[in-house]
Amino acid sequence: MLYNNYKLLLKKYNELNEEKMSYVEGLKEYRSRLDNSNHLLRLQRNIILSNQQYNTSSFKQLEADLRNNELQLRNLESDLKSKEQQLQSLESELQARELDLNNKQLELENRQSDLETRQSNLEVRESELRTKELELNEKELQLNNLLANNAAVDFSNSSSTPVSSDDSDLFPSNSLESQQASPNSQPNEQSKTLHDTNAVGKVEVSEDNTSKGEPILVRPMDKLDVVNNDIINSLYIKVSYF
Repeated sequence: MLYNNYKLLLKKYNELNEEKMSYVEGLKEYRSRLDNSNHLLRLQRNIILSNQQYNTSSFKQLEADLRNNELQLRNLESDLKSKEQQLQSLESELQARELDLNNKQLELENRQSDLETRQSNLEVRESELRTKELELNEKELQLNNLLANNAAVDFSNSSSTPVSSDDSDLFPSNSLESQQASPNSQPNEQSKTLHDTNAVGKVEVSEDNTSKGEPILVRPMDKLDVVNNDIINSLYIKVSYF
């Protein structure tokens, strides 16, 4: 019981001590505020005393100086505003130029890319055309060799084949010799061209030497020439096609 009473008394003592401490803190704070207010009062009193030392003329001069300063500040403000507007216009102009330059740069990059693509395509096409040219040259060489071989074979075959009765019309040597032997018997026939509808070639007699009685003979086209012409035409068509 005594112990409990002692605890209660100790608790109340602590509470009173805390209240005392808070009261002391409050007094300190009040004293500091009071000191501050006294300091402010002293400053105001000093300012009032210093202002009392100025006369009326000094106040007017001070007012004029303040007005001049205000006017200078206004002029400076207007100058700054005008400069600000100039800077804004210059900034907008620079932004427009920057946008234009960016567009031009993009256009040039696209054009450069297009030119590079076209150049690569042209290089590929040039390579293909060169390859094709080499192939065509090789084919042309083969066809020329084949043509030469065929012409040699046809010539050898024609030289080894005797002239038949059907081909005798292509070489009318006997009739021409008879015409040369008797030029006065047939004067009108020397100026004509001898045509054979069944034969391939023809023999022409020139009219330049009819007065002398010496006709000029033109070699007729034989079957070998016709075959060679057909081969050449067919090969030319194939080369043109390729």
